[in-house]
Amino acid sequence: VAAVAGALVKGALGFNGQRCTAEKIIFAPKAIAAEVAKALADRVAGLKLGMPWEEGVGIVPLPEADKLAAMGAYVDDGLAKGAKVVNPKGGQGCFSLMHPAVLFPVDARMRIFHEEQFGPVVPVAPYDSVDEVVAWQRASPFGQQAGVWGPPDRVRPVAEALARFVARVNLNDVCQRGPDSFGFTATDKSGFGTLSLREALLTFSRPVLIQSRDPAQLSPFAAS
Repeated sequence: VAAVAGALVKGALGFNGQRCTAEKIIFAPKAIAAEVAKALADRVAGLKLGMPWEEGVGIVPLPEADKLAAMGAYVDDGLAKGAKVVNPKGGQGCFSLMHPAVLFPVDARMRIFHEEQFGPVVPVAPYDSVDEVVAWQRASPFGQQAGVWGPPDRVRPVAEALARFVARVNLNDVCQRGPDSFGFTATDKSGFGTLSLREALLTFSRPVLIQSRDPAQLSPFAAS
């Protein structure tokens, strides 16, 4: 649990969680959900807040003027409906700098269960059956990536089920942009298609024809 929590904190809170590939919600088996939430809280408590140019900083100011209030609204909604902030100072902030909040237990009554926060709030939702997680993904409008953690025999059926609804499934790994050789894929309202570095360059490029009857005139271009 500790090892997985370390990876998930990095995945969920890299760039303050303002990555399209950041883990937006974490589902944990009910029997160990509290342990997972505690491990996440311990990792988050060790993150240093500050400015991007300071050494060792893990959380930096949010780039939107109303972002702190928006994140606070998610936290307040969760607290009002039975969740708790399980890490010290979680949700506290000033101006545009905020301590990440690990919310637990999160359920379907809460906004954060359905909406993409795109910021430093980490919701942890306990489940009894993996079918509940698959049902959540089926109903969700977001279809970019999912991460599945566990031994191979347990991971495979879950990955196969989620593959019907997302464009990439990460096995015992966080959701992420690279490597570029995989391309950048999405489905549902996250967008359709694949984008890689090569395709991006082609998208923003146009072919140009340079011709001459004299091959000597073309040799400098061929060399470049």
